[in-house]
Amino acid sequence: LPNVPEYGWPLSLDLVGWVRDQVRFPSLDALVAQLARDCAVSARAVRAHTSPAPAHPPHAAPEHARA
Repeated sequence: LPNVPEYGWPLSLDLVGWVRDQVRFPSLDALVAQLARDCAVSARAVRAHTSPAPAHPPHAAPEHARA
């Protein structure tokens, strides 16, 4: 976003599930295929744990970002 600092924004993360253990892959193709499955698993987990959007506006920009 133009005129918005890259740093200083609050961030909140909710860990909603475990995708899989660390695995060594025999090939790049196997890794890419697994990453696609991981993305699908992750998307389902986020959809299952996402609450409706809040009715209030998002947080204001940090003090140092305000003009």
